[in-house]
Amino acid sequence: MTKGLMDLRRKSMQTQDEVIAAVKKAAEELGKVPTLDWLLKYQKVSEYAVKKHFGHFRNCLDAAGLKHNRQGCELKDKELFMDWASVVRVLGKVPSMAEYTAHGRYSRQPLHRRFGSWLNLPGEMLEYARKEGLGEEWKDVLEIVARHLHAAIESGRTTTRSSGTPFQPRILKDEPFFGPPMVKNYLLLLQPTNEQEVVFLFGGMAGKLGFAMLKIRTEFPDGIALREVAQGKWQLVKIEFEHESRNFLLHKHDPEGAHVIVCWKNNWPDCPLEVIELSSLVGKLLESP
Repeated sequence: MTKGLMDLRRKSMQTQDEVIAAVKKAAEELGKVPTLDWLLKYQKVSEYAVKKHFGHFRNCLDAAGLKHNRQGCELKDKELFMDWASVVRVLGKVPSMAEYTAHGRYSRQPLHRRFGSWLNLPGEMLEYARKEGLGEEWKDVLEIVARHLHAAIESGRTTTRSSGTPFQPRILKDEPFFGPPMVKNYLLLLQPTNEQEVVFLFGGMAGKLGFAMLKIRTEFPDGIALREVAQGKWQLVKIEFEHESRNFLLHKHDPEGAHVIVCWKNNWPDCPLEVIELSSLVGKLLESP
């Protein structure tokens, strides 16, 4: 039997008292209640031993006299952000999953559970830092993340431009065929009549307007984007989409919560926010190369 297998077997054969002792020692070293992910990552206990002796990790914490919350001692968002951001600062770039596993304090599972897929993580972390007012303390990290997101967006644009249609459309056998539209750009054939069509139209114009979208969501504000404000300089911008700008008032939105209103028609002359009226731009932008 190899040394590695022997070590693994010994670790899985931990007694109940050994598991409790390992958890207590980890709590003393960390200055807080450890997570199961952290204990497994640094091989303080085995998952087999925890399940065998306690059934669930929260029962193990109870046996060790440590308090846990209802979520099973989950890490707080700020703890996850600070650990991930620290790895970005050390590496000078956004880490891959393997790089974070090698350099981070925690495993990647809590990040997956809290922020979604690994590809979405940089944008989620950037939004979290802005929302929590961490921009000054982590300015260098946020600049690295912003550059990473911009590069990813530009890479996607290049791939699409060079390869044409990225997939073969499926022909629907029960639907009729039509001739091609008689307009040069057929992003949206008819003028928008609702907010969803404004969002769709803006999606096709965003790049030409200097925006790189990070997120479209169902809560206020509707969109989070990076905006090129000077050559090589991008800033985070919060966007609210409306069919008419004055609908912002009807929906009782807080002007402090957004930077820009994107609408089809601007009918709010005294609007305190910047308004981008697509009806006055669509002709020039969609006809341009």
